[in-house]
Amino acid sequence: MSIRTSKTHLHHAQQQLKHSISKIELDCFICKQDCLGQRIKKERETIQTSKLERLKYQQMQKLGIDLNNDWFVNKTDIDFPVETKWLLSLGRKFTLPTTKTSFPPIRMIAEIEQIIQQEKDDRVKEIARCKLSNNIIQFKRNIRHNSAEKFILETFNKTKTFLKSHKDDIILTDADKGNKTVVMYKEDYTEKMNKLLDDKNTYKIVRNDPTNALQRKNNTLVDELYKSKIIDYRGKQQLVCTAAIAPRLYGLPKIHKPDLPLRPICSSINVPCYGLSKYVGKILSNLISEEYNIKNAFRLKDKLDKVKDNNYFACNEKFYIQTFGMPMGNPLSPTIADIIMDDLLNATLIELKEIYKIDIQFIVKYVD
Repeated sequence: MSIRTSKTHLHHAQQQLKHSISKIELDCFICKQDCLGQRIKKERETIQTSKLERLKYQQMQKLGIDLNNDWFVNKTDIDFPVETKWLLSLGRKFTLPTTKTSFPPIRMIAEIEQIIQQEKDDRVKEIARCKLSNNIIQFKRNIRHNSAEKFILETFNKTKTFLKSHKDDIILTDADKGNKTVVMYKEDYTEKMNKLLDDKNTYKIVRNDPTNALQRKNNTLVDELYKSKIIDYRGKQQLVCTAAIAPRLYGLPKIHKPDLPLRPICSSINVPCYGLSKYVGKILSNLISEEYNIKNAFRLKDKLDKVKDNNYFACNEKFYIQTFGMPMGNPLSPTIADIIMDDLLNATLIELKEIYKIDIQFIVKYVD
């Protein structure tokens, strides 16, 4: 029976009831029928939703796709679709199937051209470029997706639409430990970040953005290293910074702790002294002691008296300087922490033995 026919019959039935019972009885009857209809509708929707979720799960299993609920931590009251939870649980390192629109030929050509330039023979260079061009054209023409890839791409588009509808309310991030994806309310995240930055013993606000000044200092120092023949021209190109940005602070939720505190991480990619910091860090790594380390360490040779670093970052359109400790995310931080701990352990063990006659038989440290 069609919906139009049902509505016609319902209208006729209501007209007959108007002549058979009073208006109060009719209104009461219609109200009860509406409540009954809403309840039946809700029950049917629940059943259909359950069937749909079961079919999606069966489809995912058939395609060899497993959902691990432990990899997706939802700290909101929002109900995420099962396929969306699965995709988000894979994390930011999961690679989506390549499509004709997502394939980046220009970037690929630029990256491979850097490798080609290392070849001295011009004829070999031209042959490599021709092969690369043909391979790119053939690849774009012959892109085909199997069932699993089609499901992933479809799920990706649905996930983008779903997240876009909640973009003002939630934030997605990695967990501090366990490679898990965490979703939390943006308001809670901002409040926790502001609470971290309110620690006046560790951070203070600066008036101006020092990025451009630090970029000039970085490039001046790199130029001096090149003129002094400490680095070659290629090394200079790697250390020179032309489009620096301020370090960005973000927080990773500690899902294993109460109240979901955040661990502050300072992203140092493309900051003024990133390349130079890595260069200096590689040199300083030779100062790390093998005596106390249990992983990837070198023998201690000298002591580091003082190390300066640009511990500043931007958060919520404000600039801060970290006045205590080293920021996580800075390429120099692990090396400096190792050196300082080696120096501290050496001094402590000597003092314990010479003054207090305590001889430590075994001690190691582990960088978390």
